[in-house]
Amino acid sequence: MSGKEETKKPLEEGEIITTEAGYCPNCGSGSLDYKKPYLSMDGNSEIYEITCVDCGFEGKEWYILEFNTITDMNDNDMNGKKRTVKTVSPSSSFLYLM
Repeated sequence: MSGKEETKKPLEEGEIITTEAGYCPNCGSGSLDYKKPYLSMDGNSEIYEITCVDCGFEGKEWYILEFNTITDMNDNDMNGKKRTVKTVSPSSSFLYLM
Protein backbone atom coordinates (compact mmCIF):
# COMPACT_ATOMS: atom_id res chain seq x y z
CA MET A 1 0.00 0.00 0.00
CA SER A 2 1.14 3.49 -0.64
CA GLY A 3 1.17 6.06 2.13
CA LYS A 4 -1.92 7.81 0.75
CA GLU A 5 -5.40 6.71 1.68
CA GLU A 6 -7.58 5.43 -1.13
CA THR A 7 -11.34 5.39 -1.50
CA LYS A 8 -12.37 1.96 -2.71
CA LYS A 9 -15.40 1.24 -4.82
CA PRO A 10 -17.58 -1.80 -4.06
CA LEU A 11 -16.24 -5.03 -5.55
CA GLU A 12 -17.69 -6.20 -8.84
CA GLU A 13 -18.84 -9.82 -9.10
CA GLY A 14 -15.83 -12.05 -9.83
CA GLU A 15 -13.34 -9.24 -9.12
CA ILE A 16 -10.10 -10.39 -7.48
CA ILE A 17 -8.41 -8.24 -4.86
CA THR A 18 -4.95 -8.50 -3.37
CA THR A 19 -4.37 -8.09 0.34
CA GLU A 20 -1.47 -6.77 2.36
CA ALA A 21 -0.68 -7.36 6.03
CA GLY A 22 -1.65 -4.43 8.23
CA TYR A 23 -4.17 -2.92 5.80
CA CYS A 24 -7.93 -3.35 5.58
CA PRO A 25 -8.89 -5.22 2.38
CA ASN A 26 -12.21 -3.36 2.33
CA CYS A 27 -11.19 0.31 2.67
CA GLY A 28 -7.36 0.29 2.59
CA SER A 29 -6.96 1.77 6.07
CA GLY A 30 -3.89 0.92 8.12
CA SER A 31 -5.90 1.29 11.36
CA LEU A 32 -6.59 -2.28 12.43
CA ASP A 33 -7.30 -3.64 15.89
CA TYR A 34 -5.75 -7.07 16.51
CA LYS A 35 -6.90 -9.76 18.92
CA LYS A 36 -4.43 -12.17 20.52
CA PRO A 37 -3.06 -14.57 17.86
CA TYR A 38 -3.74 -18.29 17.81
CA LEU A 39 -2.40 -21.25 15.82
CA SER A 40 -4.33 -22.98 13.04
CA MET A 41 -5.40 -26.57 13.70
CA ASP A 42 -2.48 -27.92 11.63
CA GLY A 43 -0.03 -25.69 13.52
CA ASN A 44 1.40 -24.21 10.33
CA SER A 45 -0.24 -20.78 10.54
CA GLU A 46 -0.62 -18.02 13.11
CA ILE A 47 -3.95 -16.22 12.82
CA TYR A 48 -4.94 -12.75 14.03
CA GLU A 49 -8.59 -11.72 14.16
CA ILE A 50 -8.77 -8.11 12.97
CA THR A 51 -11.28 -5.26 12.99
CA CYS A 52 -10.84 -2.13 10.87
CA VAL A 53 -11.18 0.98 13.03
CA ASP A 54 -12.35 3.04 10.04
CA CYS A 55 -14.95 0.87 8.24
CA GLY A 56 -15.70 -1.95 10.73
CA PHE A 57 -14.51 -4.80 8.47
CA GLU A 58 -13.88 -7.97 10.49
CA GLY A 59 -11.60 -10.72 9.27
CA LYS A 60 -8.41 -12.65 9.88
CA GLU A 61 -4.75 -12.16 8.93
CA TRP A 62 -2.93 -15.45 8.33
CA TYR A 63 0.84 -15.90 8.68
CA ILE A 64 2.63 -19.06 7.55
CA LEU A 65 5.03 -20.44 10.15
CA GLU A 66 8.22 -22.07 8.94
CA PHE A 67 10.95 -23.88 10.86
CA ASN A 68 14.11 -21.77 11.06
CA THR A 69 16.60 -23.30 13.51
CA ILE A 70 17.13 -24.70 16.99
CA THR A 71 18.96 -22.74 19.69
CA ASP A 72 19.94 -23.39 23.27
CA MET A 73 18.07 -21.59 26.06
CA ASN A 74 20.47 -18.61 25.74
CA ASP A 75 19.58 -18.12 22.03
CA ASN A 76 22.90 -19.52 20.79
CA ASP A 77 22.76 -21.63 17.65
CA MET A 78 24.61 -24.94 17.59
CA ASN A 79 27.78 -23.20 16.31
CA GLY A 80 27.83 -20.92 19.37
CA LYS A 81 26.61 -17.88 17.43
CA LYS A 82 24.12 -15.65 19.30
CA ARG A 83 20.80 -15.35 17.48
CA THR A 84 19.13 -11.93 17.54
CA VAL A 85 15.38 -11.65 17.88
CA LYS A 86 13.50 -8.87 16.11
CA THR A 87 9.83 -8.21 16.80
CA VAL A 88 7.70 -7.50 13.78
CA SER A 89 4.34 -5.78 13.46
CA PRO A 90 1.46 -6.40 14.04
CA SER A 91 2.12 -8.17 17.33
CA SER A 92 5.04 -8.10 19.70
CA SER A 93 4.50 -11.83 20.23
CA PHE A 94 5.31 -12.55 16.57
CA LEU A 95 9.09 -13.00 16.39
CA TYR A 96 11.56 -13.61 13.59
CA LEU A 97 15.03 -15.06 14.15
CA MET A 98 17.74 -13.25 12.27
